[in-house]
Amino acid sequence: MNIGVLGGTFDPIHYGHLAVAVESAKQVPLDRVYFAPSSNPPHKLPDQITAFFHRMIMVELAVDNYPHFYPSKLDYTSNKKSFTKHLIKKNQQQFPNDNVFLIIGADNITQLTTWYDYRWLLENVNIVAVNRKTNTDLTKVDYLERIRIINIEPVEISSSLIRERVFTGNDISDLVPLEVSEYIKTHGLYQSSPD
Repeated sequence: MNIGVLGGTFDPIHYGHLAVAVESAKQVPLDRVYFAPSSNPPHKLPDQITAFFHRMIMVELAVDNYPHFYPSKLDYTSNKKSFTKHLIKKNQQQFPNDNVFLIIGADNITQLTTWYDYRWLLENVNIVAVNRKTNTDLTKVDYLERIRIINIEPVEISSSLIRERVFTGNDISDLVPLEVSEYIKTHGLYQSSPD
């Protein structure tokens, strides 16, 4: 079985994330896609992100209507930084007889060398990079042969846009599933000034 792992902050998860998973599942192909919110991403301070349990519940709500998508708590750490290498190792242990694919945005390809133990990732996991933009310059990447690139139609959604819309009292129904929108409203998320 081919297992896709899509990690991220998911603050909040939105239709752009879901489109990446749908197209990855279709084009690779993948039998399942696991959405793994990062509990302590190394590039963000704890006070810059919404509590893990809120982000996890929003992921659960968002993927509920997709039969081959699943929420994953494998990237949860109580106080240590969450690194992609550890997430992938946990997935490989959970699915020892399956092929694990790490799904990233193509814009991350040029940043991969800044990731913790990126060489291990290049050597030990199938990497699928989803190109959502037409202007990603990959000409100087010397490890490109280790990455499978798939192209999708651009989806102009970002989590920061959603947080800004919520903060300013604007509608987000075109950006996130209804259940996620209702959860955000019910729990009063993103009411402080966005980044």
